[in-house]
Amino acid sequence: YKNQRTAVIQHDSYKEIFEKRGVDFMKIRRTITFEDLQGVNIRIDNPRRWRVGDSLYKLSYEYYGRIDYWWTIALVNNKPTDAHFSFGDEIKIPLNPDVLNNLLESRRTGR
Repeated sequence: YKNQRTAVIQHDSYKEIFEKRGVDFMKIRRTITFEDLQGVNIRIDNPRRWRVGDSLYKLSYEYYGRIDYWWTIALVNNKPTDAHFSFGDEIKIPLNPDVLNNLLESRRTGR
């Protein structure tokens, strides 16, 4: 992810884990949030149904020719992973994922 936020964990409550791994701290990735996109209207393609063999990566490739916009499909459906979908669920596909990506990026960078 662009502008990925990280954090360092050094708290004593993790001391046993650190010792087992032979480290003094852990560096983690912070969860990306999408509050900046609340209230944004997104145009979607005709919905389709979740089928056997579907995945967010495959849908991203099918609709956009690339896998890295899987998160836009997850976001508009309010289901963050493949495991949150069930067979037969209606899937909304954003017509232009660049709009979401650019808006999120511009709000994060203040441009």
